[in-house]
Amino acid sequence: MSICLAEWLTHLNREYLVEYIPQGGAAVKVAVVPTFGIESANSAIVKMARNHNIFIADVNAAVTKAHMIQEIYFAVARQVDWRKDIEQHLRLLLINHGIQVGEMQSLDDLDGIAKANDRSRSDVLSGIPYSHNSTKLRSSRSSKRGRN
Repeated sequence: MSICLAEWLTHLNREYLVEYIPQGGAAVKVAVVPTFGIESANSAIVKMARNHNIFIADVNAAVTKAHMIQEIYFAVARQVDWRKDIEQHLRLLLINHGIQVGEMQSLDDLDGIAKANDRSRSDVLSGIPYSHNSTKLRSSRSSKRGRN
């Protein structure tokens, strides 16, 4: 089956980016695009995904051994901003536990976060369920112990 690029992009946006993925779905979409259309297709897809705050990874079979599933995984994993995602997640956990953190405030600044919230440092740490306690939040305390 063949459809024009504009029609495919409209379908991708409506069916996947607007409805399916925000409802919890995950999707892998493949497009075979003539060489002259690759740049415009990629930029349109990236723009649409970003407009919906959806992560998109570009895996090109010309440079990735796409027949080996682990190579696809590695190619996608290299494109994830893990630190940013973890920091956003930790900020939400703190906020959901009534601990306000300024947008520009470093999560390493436990004393500053505690002071701004009229809490103790241990209260800030306890605002994150144990399974989510991060090395980042505990690093300053752990590194001080290690130097004794």
